[in-house]
Amino acid sequence: MSKHVFNTETHIQKRGRLSAFFNTGWIVVLLMVSLIAGCKKDDEPLGKVGICPTVISTDPINGAINVVTDKKISATFNENMNVATINTSTFQLRHGINQVLGTVSIAGNTATFTPVDVLLANTVYTATITAAARDSANTALPVSYSWSFNTGNTPTVVITDPVNGASDVPFNKLVTATFSTNMNPATINGSSYIVMQGSSIVPGVVSYSGMTATFTPTTPLLPKTVYTATVKGNTADVMGNTMATDYVWSFSTGVVPAVVATDPADSATNVVLNKKITATFNKLMDATTINATNFTVKQGSSLIAGTVSYSGKTATFTPTNPLDANAVYTGTITAGTKDSSGNNLPADYIWSFTTGNAPIVISTDPMNGATNVPFNKVISASFSTAMNPASINGSTFIIKHGVTAVAGNVSYVGTSAVFVPTSPLNPNTVYTGTITTGAMDATGNAMGANYTWSFTTTSLPPTVISTDPADGAINVALNKIVIANFSQPMNPSTINAVTFVVKQGFNQVFGTVTYSGTTASFTPVMPFASNTIYTCTIYAGAKDVQGNAMAKDTSWSFTSAIVTIVPPTVISTDPADKEIGVDLNKDISAKFSKAMDPTTMNVLTFV
Repeated sequence: MSKHVFNTETHIQKRGRLSAFFNTGWIVVLLMVSLIAGCKKDDEPLGKVGICPTVISTDPINGAINVVTDKKISATFNENMNVATINTSTFQLRHGINQVLGTVSIAGNTATFTPVDVLLANTVYTATITAAARDSANTALPVSYSWSFNTGNTPTVVITDPVNGASDVPFNKLVTATFSTNMNPATINGSSYIVMQGSSIVPGVVSYSGMTATFTPTTPLLPKTVYTATVKGNTADVMGNTMATDYVWSFSTGVVPAVVATDPADSATNVVLNKKITATFNKLMDATTINATNFTVKQGSSLIAGTVSYSGKTATFTPTNPLDANAVYTGTITAGTKDSSGNNLPADYIWSFTTGNAPIVISTDPMNGATNVPFNKVISASFSTAMNPASINGSTFIIKHGVTAVAGNVSYVGTSAVFVPTSPLNPNTVYTGTITTGAMDATGNAMGANYTWSFTTTSLPPTVISTDPADGAINVALNKIVIANFSQPMNPSTINAVTFVVKQGFNQVFGTVTYSGTTASFTPVMPFASNTIYTCTIYAGAKDVQGNAMAKDTSWSFTSAIVTIVPPTVISTDPADKEIGVDLNKDISAKFSKAMDPTTMNVLTFV
């Protein structure tokens, strides 16, 4: 079957008649021929004939145009088909010689090809059911069946750059129009794509790539000017379809370059001595014109040495040396500075500022008035400018609680002084930090006055952090001294036989409680019993040196060692057993196997 593709309006009627013929009359003819000639089925008895399988309709129909790009393509047969033979080998879709990837399914008498990707716009596709497709009796189509359709729509402009109504468009802007489909490059030219300023045509060059037409003005656009761009309706796509109407849009260029902000601002005071001076423009500038000639800083009539850089829309002047204290400086951006389109500043831009008198502390950590500061806090103070590290030391950075100075180490990093206490800070205690006037900046300017701030440490309750024996310990020596270590110094008067108790079952063990550093000790009066579980408790009545009691009781247990007890025995007597002839005045004695308790040696035990 031949393929039919029609792309112009003059062939619509003819295409309709041909499509109707191929989709109805031709099928009827095939069916009539099949009925007359017959079609032998592979599984029918010898001599019996039937109807051959054939395609009776398709969607899209042959010759269809403006088919949607997400279309699923289907073919309906005159009878049930062998499902195993309806697949991507027997149902194919191509554009030109390129096969389209997709999946094939069949429901009833209709096979459907679902493309993996949406179809290309304005493109001719050809679908084919090959002769390898067979019906349920395993009879093949007499010949392959093919039909074609077109996805093309009328081409349109879908996006422009600049967009319609855009403002502040750069003077060197390339004006582009992107189409809905591939266009015929021969129709994209200076006659079909023009840019105008009022009634004047702007000279430029037109090019086309991908689906985008580009207008490149011969000279930069004028500032603060409205332009109108037009793509004419005679512009055609690759199939010859022209645009329905002209596409017109407008935009305006930006203003001339200007300095919109400086840092320091004009007339600023107390500017830090290590300040980098910046000027920000209203638009992108030509970086080659942002240099030490066009960006200068002076003190009086003297030029300040420094380097100039440019990033984004901001020019930066970095002085080689820190600025002088309490001095007036003047910054200048000259008219030689240009924007990215080559437009000069209309005139020099000049501003002035004054530096500060002396370095100051701008922040501390902890901040003034802070509470619940950790005991291990590293204390720092940040300055307004770079300081002389040699002037940041234990004499100029002091921490006290009351009148007592805190021992610690002082260092200087970046623009911050750091104090690291030698020992953890006391809980619930007010500390005062001081940076003295001995601290100087990098140029030798001393602070105008001492800087002082205060903070308070946290008052977290003390806890038992370890014990000896540990909880669950076994084989503990019978003469073991029981120890509890606290998280912070405790009030010794609260560590006693009432708050530190050892029990065996319900029976309290007698012993002596002592306290040293952060350690409480329990020394039993008598050795522990062998192979016995003991429970130790530090009660919440135990308090730290600030009077903070423990939040809850802390208990732990251990098991004493197993010791075999050998009872004492009498190993000899004087006189010996059954000895005769003993002097009537003889002292009678007995010798034991081990030392005995003298209090048990009496007339009741030695008779």
